[in-house]
Amino acid sequence: MKALEVLASLLAPPRCPVCDEVLLPGTQCAACAPALDRLAYADCRPPCAVPGLSGLRSGWRYDGGIQEGILRMKFASRPDQAENFILLLLSRPGMCTFVREFDIIIPVPSTKSERRARGYDLPQLLGRALSRRTGVPAASHLQKVRDTRRQVELGGAERRRNLNGAFAAAGPVRGCRVLLVDDVTTTGSTLRECAAALRCAGAADVWGITIAATN
Repeated sequence: MKALEVLASLLAPPRCPVCDEVLLPGTQCAACAPALDRLAYADCRPPCAVPGLSGLRSGWRYDGGIQEGILRMKFASRPDQAENFILLLLSRPGMCTFVREFDIIIPVPSTKSERRARGYDLPQLLGRALSRRTGVPAASHLQKVRDTRRQVELGGAERRRNLNGAFAAAGPVRGCRVLLVDDVTTTGSTLRECAAALRCAGAADVWGITIAATN
């Protein structure tokens, strides 16, 4: 472990993103393991397909302790849990190898209201943590080009209409294999529109990765 990582672990020790207990570096929470196993997707493949994505990987169903931990990370001023969730996600079999197949990691853009309310950009934190742990570069090569309503307020068809044409590439992606990162996928509308913008800009392939999925 690098000196800076040792110092970081002393100042902000890793915590279980589910129960929030302090962990020894490099260990997982034995108390939460059975519940996580019940929520885990086989091969990290949720039973949903997102048009425009070549594939999607999610660690767990959005339920139980995973849901509680994600809500804490999003709405209880716990940006530190982004690193802990990425460590947990990368502990799934084959996940590190999967991520390292890509040229670039791109976070799904947050809305201005989300950044203002939380004080941080959660997908960016997840993308940076994923980059640090795998060595794949991360960049904010997507931007939101028009305001939209909050997706949580809308149904499936409304979500698709709400985001249609809302994103555009904001950096060079031509010929790249891109991995989009977000915290949760519900209908896949956000990932689909982001993928469409990246493909229009010349991305060779676009996949998605989230901590959890709702189905």
